[in-house]
Amino acid sequence: MMTEVFIADTKMGVSKAVNEIFSNLIKTGPILKSSKEVYIKVNGIDSKKHAYTSPEVLKDVIKYLGDKGAKINVMENSTQANMTRIVFAITGFKEVCDETGASIVYLDEEDTEIFEFKGKPSAKDKSKGYNLKTFRLPKTIIEIMKNRDSITYINLPKLKTHSMAGVTLGIKNQWGFPQHADRGKDHNYNLHSKLVDVYEYIKPDLTIIDGIEGTIHGHYPPTAWEDRLVKNFNILIGGRDTLAVDVVGARIFGLTLDDVP
Repeated sequence: MMTEVFIADTKMGVSKAVNEIFSNLIKTGPILKSSKEVYIKVNGIDSKKHAYTSPEVLKDVIKYLGDKGAKINVMENSTQANMTRIVFAITGFKEVCDETGASIVYLDEEDTEIFEFKGKPSAKDKSKGYNLKTFRLPKTIIEIMKNRDSITYINLPKLKTHSMAGVTLGIKNQWGFPQHADRGKDHNYNLHSKLVDVYEYIKPDLTIIDGIEGTIHGHYPPTAWEDRLVKNFNILIGGRDTLAVDVVGARIFGLTLDDVP
């Protein structure tokens, strides 16, 4: 069966674009599952300008799902040296959740369990292997993994390039799941392999990329150059296959599969 990816124009309004994406997605199968519980993973890496998912997109996604009777949770584990609770307060994510009634899950404040990075052997056994073979996942992520038949997990990344990964879209957005100390050890040529390792443990039911704007050179564009490094694309990109959605997102930047290892 052919994988479908949908693109909606936001110039006529974000709410209209969100509804268009969901209207197309629902033709390919139901959105909500038996529990009607939904977990949304935003990109809340940091509160720096242009670095995070648009709160307006999050708000309209929550409103659409809430109108369908969903019980909505918004989750994130911001990047190193950040506290997600503070990032949510600064970016407006907390205000959106308070206004819409969505619950917030601060993944960096949860108990964890240990999992294995399976993609490569240890650096002790192979020269370009992993320096760190295990990582910790928060209890909420483990709960989602155990209840895929009843819980809907939606990935809501921002359209960005990345200095190490090439792009940071749906698959890279899940790098927020391992705990902070477990992310830095192989943040090099092994990063792509570790992103796949996490993706093998948990895959989103839906991925919707916020492409209202996109960073075209790195994920932290210097403010002095933002007029050159941040471009308005005015789109949302949505689908059930995160890899396919990411491929379309990369193509928006003019990148090919060979450009993103």
